[in-house]
Amino acid sequence: MRTKDLAGYRVVAVHAHPDDETLFTGGTLATLAARGAQVTVITLTLGEDGEVIGAPYQGLAEHHQLGGFRARELACALSALGVEGIQLGGFGHFHDSGMVGSPSHDNPRALVNRLDEAVDLLRAELDVLQPHAILTYGPDGGYNHPDHVAVHRVVEKAASAS
Repeated sequence: MRTKDLAGYRVVAVHAHPDDETLFTGGTLATLAARGAQVTVITLTLGEDGEVIGAPYQGLAEHHQLGGFRARELACALSALGVEGIQLGGFGHFHDSGMVGSPSHDNPRALVNRLDEAVDLLRAELDVLQPHAILTYGPDGGYNHPDHVAVHRVVEKAASAS
């Protein structure tokens, strides 16, 4: 039986897209939760412009339904990890920015074009959650994805002001 030695501790992980919580920090988040920490994942976009792998799902991207599908995937992942989730600003508030040069990158709703708003919203969430630790990407976002780099900047500003 695993000990609950982290009971009373609060950890927040901040990610750009659904699936990042699993790919980048899934094992850590599940372990922290299993050890009794209150773990919350804050996701900023729905990853609407993410890569679709597999023929059965191609229609989701073609018909602009990927965001809703990924929101459901996120809910399932959070449940499996044993953690809570918040969609910053509400579902669909910030749009996936895509890669530099893509049409999504210039969308006024894209996360990369609304950093100050994201900082304010994240700061408000952090004020409520009062985390002992915050997990997110490094300055290069892991692989220079614009949304990952943006999330790093947003977390840095929001955490320093909380």
